[in-house]
Amino acid sequence: MKTNNILKIYRHEMKFLLSTVEYEHLRRLLGALLIKDENMKQGRDYYIRSLYFDTPENKDYYDKLIGIAQRKKIRLRIYDTSADKVKLEIKNKQNEYSVKETMTISREEAVLLSKGDYHALAEYDNDVAKKAHFNLSAYAYMPKVVVDYEREAYLLPVENIRLTFDKRVRAFKGNGLFEEKNALVGVLAPEYIILEVKYDQYLPAYVENMLSSIRMQRMSISKYCMARETVG
Repeated sequence: MKTNNILKIYRHEMKFLLSTVEYEHLRRLLGALLIKDENMKQGRDYYIRSLYFDTPENKDYYDKLIGIAQRKKIRLRIYDTSADKVKLEIKNKQNEYSVKETMTISREEAVLLSKGDYHALAEYDNDVAKKAHFNLSAYAYMPKVVVDYEREAYLLPVENIRLTFDKRVRAFKGNGLFEEKNALVGVLAPEYIILEVKYDQYLPAYVENMLSSIRMQRMSISKYCMARETVG
């Protein structure tokens, strides 16, 4: 039986749709407070690719669209198409509160999962693997869509605040997690950016004031749902 370190992160989460003008304005406002995420090598945005799974009836997709209070998404995530380690994540949501459960698997195991073979997860002795294996197998989950984007991420040393700006969101229908030449389609117009605000218990008033200084559009839809609506 394999052992594996798992990570559970409990947070509030809000999403906003920004124009490039609003994005630049917000970055200037927060400039004195922001600490760059360590993944931003030399201050550059970093790459994220996720492969999302869903049931044949697209239960997780429709749960999000109709606003089911308790819902989830299951995905594989990489930061480089040549990666030999892959994150398996279950993202559970209840309104604005999220719990992300993560474990690391090998590239070979990720390839098996992307082909609908979930037996490799039965070899792990942890809650994330057991939960993922049960859901993927019992409800016949299958790969649905690949989502790519670049992320600019910052931290604030209060309430574990994390602000991320996701750019050039694009999608590919299928399971090409490691394919470099996927026929990706833009999900958002280039002039729009997604801001995600995550924090533990509360946002300090000065952060709320900065966020409310621009007329950002609050988002209720996810990148997964936008990708499904774009590429099927």
